[in-house]
Order: sequence, then C-alpha cells, then structure tokens
Amino acid sequence: MHLILALVTLTCFALSGCSKAIPVISGNLLTISKSAVPLQKEHIDQESDDFLLSVRWFGTANYAILLGDMGILTDPFVSYQSLFRVIFGGYITSDPRLVKSSYGVLKPANAIFIGHSHYDHMLDTVEALKLSGWNSVPVYGSKTTKNILAGYKKESTSSNRVEGRWSENWRATQTLEWIEVYPIEGKPCEGSESSPSLRICYKAFQAEHAPHLPPNFKYFSGKVTKPLKEPPHRADQFKEGKTYVYLFRLVQKRGNKEVSYIVGIVGAATNMEDDLKGASEDVDILILCVPGWQYKKDYPGKLMEAFRPRVIILSHFDDFFEPDRQKRPIKFVPSAGFYEFLHKLQAYTKYDRFEKVLVPDVGATMYFFEKEH
Repeated sequence: MHLILALVTLTCFALSGCSKAIPVISGNLLTISKSAVPLQKEHIDQESDDFLLSVRWFGTANYAILLGDMGILTDPFVSYQSLFRVIFGGYITSDPRLVKSSYGVLKPANAIFIGHSHYDHMLDTVEALKLSGWNSVPVYGSKTTKNILAGYKKESTSSNRVEGRWSENWRATQTLEWIEVYPIEGKPCEGSESSPSLRICYKAFQAEHAPHLPPNFKYFSGKVTKPLKEPPHRADQFKEGKTYVYLFRLVQKRGNKEVSYIVGIVGAATNMEDDLKGASEDVDILILCVPGWQYKKDYPGKLMEAFRPRVIILSHFDDFFEPDRQKRPIKFVPSAGFYEFLHKLQAYTKYDRFEKVLVPDVGATMYFFEKEH
C-alpha cells in the first residue's frame, strides 16, 4: 500500500508543472505592492538601523527573525532531501557543514520554534543546538517534538560528563496567551515602564495541517508518543504531532522611544476557524505557507480576517526535494499551485492596512521599520 501511494504521488508530482522556476531573480524579491519596495540594507541609515527588523528566509518554513541583539529561529531545515528518499523510506540526516554555514553567521537565537514535527521543519534542530553559543537555546513545540529530540544524545564534555538528551531543551508550546521568551522565559507578556529594553513574546494557536493529497491523505501524520532512543533517520519517523501557528512580538526600547513588531508564521496551510474565534491581532508581517491551500476551503481567509497583516511573505513554495541548494533557478515544490494561490490571496487584501506581498528568493533577507509607540 505504501509503495502504491508513493507511485501515485510521484505521478501526481510529475504532472503538476513542478519544472516551473520561481519568478525571482537570484538573491532578490518579487514585490506585489501598493507602496514602496522592501528596504535594501545599503539604503538604511545608522539611526534607523538601531530599530530595524530583519527576516531571513532559509527555505521551507525556516526563518531567522532578528531585532537588535535578539532573535528567534523557526523550523530549522536546510539539509534538503530527495523525494525518492523521503517517499521510499531512505536514510536522511542533517548536514553539519550546511547547518554551520547557514546559522553560524547568526548570533545565537533566544529561542527556536517548531510549527510541527515533520522532517522538513526540524531535521536540523539538533545540529543548530550544537553550534557555539546555541547549546542552551530553548526549543518550543509539541510533545512529539520533545520525543523526537530525545533520540539525540548530548555529547559529554570535560566539564559535563553526564550524558543528556537534547529533549532537555524542549519547552511546551502554550496556546492563546502572550508568553515571554526573552529575557524572562515563561512569564506572561506584560509591558510597563520598567520593562526591559529588549523583549520577545509569543502567542500560539493550534491548527490542523492540510492534506498532501486529496481528499484527506497526509504523509507522516500522527504523534510520537514515547521518547526515541536513537536519532530518527527516515522521514516517516518525524511524525506531525500538533501543528501551531505562531505570532511573535519583538520589542526594542531606548530612552523614550519604543518600537515593536508582530510577526506571524503559518508553516502549513490550515483551517483555524475554531482556534481563531475572538482573535484580533493587527500583525505587521504574516508569513504564509503556500502548498496545501487547495485542500483547506477557508485558507487563508480566516487568518487574514483575524490578523490583517501589513506585509505578507509567501513561504514554503521552494522545491525542498532538490538536495543541491545552490542549484538555480530555484523551482516550485511540486503541486504548490503558486499562481492560483496568489490570485486567491488578493481577494483578502482589500483592507486599509495592507501594503504588499513579498515573494523572496531562498537566502534573501527582508528589512522592515515599525511605527514608534
């Protein structure tokens, strides 16, 4: 049965127009906008740079979101795997050199967030944690995330001869409330005159991952209910677990000036009608997953109504089954339906706050300013 489904999938992908290249010049952005194009780093003066938000896309749902000396990393995954290996249970593993070259240029993250536990959202988490200065970074996700991390042993050192597991870095994702991540982990996120100059908070909503194939078939669904004893080396060992949509609030204060951003990330197409009831957050930047939109009737409508983003970044449309990350042009992941999604999205951008939709190249960094509070 598994083989039949795999062959059907490969056939569907072959007929889906996956050879189309992403319409972005290497290293640049495509902007569909009613306002100015995204800022380029060389055009930013030093005073403005102090309160500048940067969002760097590593591919799939993997982003570094940085403000000042603080930041977060989402869904670490740069070690792309071939479709054949993924579908047919082949050996997959993280590439330490690629992880170091990707994340080693960043300051250690204040937290890592996992939207769900498929391999293309967390395969490189442990190698990221092994980087210098990253060892104590907390990892937020579901219990499935925790149980997968338990399969990886921490290496003993001269100062620490007790062998641990990387699940020790795990934190349970809490939903529907703003929770502080930095500088005081776990407390309610409440601003005041005495608040620290740099703060990161998050708010999570539980979601349902879209099917991969109609009418409702999902690869690697379910949970990992017990801690793994060995590192997972097949895609089907990375079960989905719970799926979350995250909002992040990043605040920087200096003297009487305070600047804040709310950035949302949707790592899988989803219908969140029940979880978004009563939700009303004016989001500055909303990162939207493209693939799977065909199988969720109200996606992305409910999210757009709840969050009314100023800027939308389209995401997860890159062909992450191409192991050679240097290959250009980058192409769409099979069955993304990118242009159809872009057309559908425009129906939900009629509100006054809307500014633009961004289509980044993998590796591109986007820069944003926010109004003073």
